[in-house]
Amino acid sequence: MKKNLFSLFCSEIISRIANFTVIIILARSLSVENFGTLNYISILSGYFLYFINFGFEIYGIKSVSKEPFRINELFSKITSLKIYSAIICGIFYCILIWQIPDKNKVILAFLYLFLFLNQAINPFWIFQAIQKMENVFIFKLIESIFYVVIILSLLSIYKNIFVVPVSLFIAQLIAIIISYRLLSKQLTVKYCLVKDIFNELKSSLPIGLSSFFGLIYLNSDIIIIGYLKTDQEVGIYSAAIKLFTVLIVPFQIIFSVFLPVLSENVHGFSDELKKSFKTYLKIINLYSIFTSILIFIFADIIVSLFFGQEYNNAAMPLRIFAVNILFVALSTTFGNPLIVWNLQKMHMYALLAGAVLNIFMNFLLIPNYSYNGAAFATLFSEFVVFIILIIIFNKYIGLKTIFKSDK
Repeated sequence: MKKNLFSLFCSEIISRIANFTVIIILARSLSVENFGTLNYISILSGYFLYFINFGFEIYGIKSVSKEPFRINELFSKITSLKIYSAIICGIFYCILIWQIPDKNKVILAFLYLFLFLNQAINPFWIFQAIQKMENVFIFKLIESIFYVVIILSLLSIYKNIFVVPVSLFIAQLIAIIISYRLLSKQLTVKYCLVKDIFNELKSSLPIGLSSFFGLIYLNSDIIIIGYLKTDQEVGIYSAAIKLFTVLIVPFQIIFSVFLPVLSENVHGFSDELKKSFKTYLKIINLYSIFTSILIFIFADIIVSLFFGQEYNNAAMPLRIFAVNILFVALSTTFGNPLIVWNLQKMHMYALLAGAVLNIFMNFLLIPNYSYNGAAFATLFSEFVVFIILIIIFNKYIGLKTIFKSDK
């Protein structure tokens, strides 16, 4: 467990540091308006990139952990699902971006289309399923190094936003090719027809919808700000939410490490499960309390340090996000385990409520309060999701079941 936690933590930290470093360089190199344009298109394409996966990998990790003898079958089916999904998403994405009036935005959006291929064939999840996190660490390290080197090289020649998706595509593809070279010695992969993967598609839907609804109330604000306000305001808000997103990465890292253990105990609340869940809870919430206090106090300094004086207005939404870190931690603690305890639909309903509420709050608050209103909408939505999740957890699992003293 400790080895897996360390490996996955290091891989995500390195990846996030590389991405965040690039974000800082871009924010300081580009105008606030162009930085906003880049983030607007990145989020827009991100929704489609998510649909290519749509919970398939989490389902695959869960299934391989419980039935390791099916690893070849499951890997083939999950990969085929992602390829089919990428084709469908690519068609709808092209139709959507063709409606954008700004030529530069269309070109940028088209370049992000190449990332659909990488998302479809990315095999990193299978190493996580068999608890070979050190391999994930190596691949993420390779991807991060190439990403930083390529984008810095291209930026020295072409100082524009188009270098971002190009650099990311090349770096990801290099890491994916290397991972397949390793997998070729361990797995036999075959192409699957749609009729052969229907069960996996059906089982993945609740997981995918849950995460998608979570994505909506985390990222829909940028899309709505871009629609109702200016690219400059998108740039200001993007600075705050990029910092917030980096700060909540450890929540998913920790859950990913505990996922195989929680899956193995799905049939009964054994002493091992209770111990694992309590450890999971302590790690997440200790981190969230410390981080929330630190960010709330030093928001102005942090924004100025990373993004520069032009982004000083991002300090207020960042303070709102600092409070939100606490609710994200609680939602993660009591929400994510529901996915592996066969309560995916309940989890999905909670996030659906949060997504709908967030969209409503964004349209209500953004016209008058811009990025500050968007940040508050996200905070309020996360609070409501937490309340719903704790009610579901207590009803179907029981807080006493988990926290009562073992005899």
